[in-house]
Amino acid sequence: MSSEHPIEILRKRLLEDFSDDLPAGVSPVTQYCREPQFFPGASGLLSAASWQEVEPAAIEAADEFLPVPPRGVVVVGNYQATKASYMRLLRNEIRGFSRTWVGLRQLLSGVAPSEVFLTNAYIGLPDLAKDTMSFPATPEFRQRCQDLLATELELFAPRLVVCLGTPAASMLARTASGLNAWKPWPTYKALIENSSQVVADCRIGSTSFTAIAVKHPSAAASHDDRRRDRQLISDAAATTRFV
Repeated sequence: MSSEHPIEILRKRLLEDFSDDLPAGVSPVTQYCREPQFFPGASGLLSAASWQEVEPAAIEAADEFLPVPPRGVVVVGNYQATKASYMRLLRNEIRGFSRTWVGLRQLLSGVAPSEVFLTNAYIGLPDLAKDTMSFPATPEFRQRCQDLLATELELFAPRLVVCLGTPAASMLARTASGLNAWKPWPTYKALIENSSQVVADCRIGSTSFTAIAVKHPSAAASHDDRRRDRQLISDAAATTRFV
């Protein structure tokens, strides 16, 4: 078994597979940002005991990483940021997207931050006008991202994977077994009606986990929707604790 930290392994993969041959208008992540933030810009790991204590980009980037949470919770977003926003993040002009972090604190209130690995479905910094625009992926590049996500799940062996938004959920459905209910993407309304927003017994290699799809924190959602999603995550995290 490798003695390398999973983040070290993943950053090597970034250099090997995401430094060039990217879709038009997409730049690689060549400089890491302050912690905590989502991977690949940062380690994606957190040390705080509660989400109220989590302050994005409050800590200088470091070469030493926090321990991997055993059978923790992997949270998959869409992509890090546009190139322009990421440059602002590196210059410490912003500390992340406040709406996303406020939403994360609410959605994940039933999970300790130290149990979480924050990552993204798509790797790279697109030259787009808004951070909410669709990532310009090609089929080949999408497969590359799926392969990296599979590696992340094998390295972290989570008990629960939370997908923030349709792109993340769709990618997980193409990557893991057991998620036929999510492909082709049926809309959140259909997932709720069919009781398939939470799916147990998903698998990547030898790792089994429960998957849950919720709207991205930056997306429009009612208070009732957010409360339901928060309860789904909390319940799933608790019931899969000893799997």
